[in-house]
Amino acid sequence: MTTHTERTARSVKSAERTLRILETLAAAEGPVPVAALHREAGIPRSSLHQLVHTMAASGWVEFAGDGSVAIGSRALVVGTSYLDRDPALPMAVETLESLRESTGYTTHYARREQAHVLYLATRETSDSHRATSRVGRRLPAHATALGKALLSELSPDELGEALGDAPLEALTDATITDRQLLGERLEETRRARFAVEREENTPGVCCVAATNGYRIPATDAISCSIPVSRATDAELERVSGLVVAAADALGSRLRAAGVR
Repeated sequence: MTTHTERTARSVKSAERTLRILETLAAAEGPVPVAALHREAGIPRSSLHQLVHTMAASGWVEFAGDGSVAIGSRALVVGTSYLDRDPALPMAVETLESLRESTGYTTHYARREQAHVLYLATRETSDSHRATSRVGRRLPAHATALGKALLSELSPDELGEALGDAPLEALTDATITDRQLLGERLEETRRARFAVEREENTPGVCCVAATNGYRIPATDAISCSIPVSRATDAELERVSGLVVAAADALGSRLRAAGVR
């Protein structure tokens, strides 16, 4: 006879595997063949097929014409609810729109989650060439200006805990993966009150970011994306001043509104 403990253990394992499938599909650039999903998620084939069909029936995943698996519309509905209930976002979006107008560049709003930043809002310029929105994307914090701005507010112990012990991932040839050099950049960020990165996650793009300090240490930050060809010292000085001012003003608005 199956005991309650054994049934609970199986249920927990199924839940863990379901989450692993969703995370694997979310990280993929397109539909994933079942064989590749088996390898990447590390789930036995029999269990994988059962879980995938159950998830497809409720809209969490969907099958492409060739039988490969992609993230489903139900994931979008649930993900959007996270944005809908965030009290900081309406004011953050207003700030992004204003900053886009004053700088002439695409603006972003993101939140740090341990060693990554999660993009919560983006306002593109009319001449943006980006193929897809970054909203809902997670990038390594050390490879973004947003992440550097937020990491710079942490103590050495907090920084070590956030980044963990694994080697820092290189997204491009310009990504800083040396921890000592990263520490030096974070110290520069602390002194300047804004972070700069050049082509560390996207070739051809330079970003400037500053934290929105309605929480201590800050969890959120604002950035501007600038084509490298326009990122002269004078332009970085102009844009960084506008970004810091916008981030400070937003932090003041949120604190006054009681958002924490």
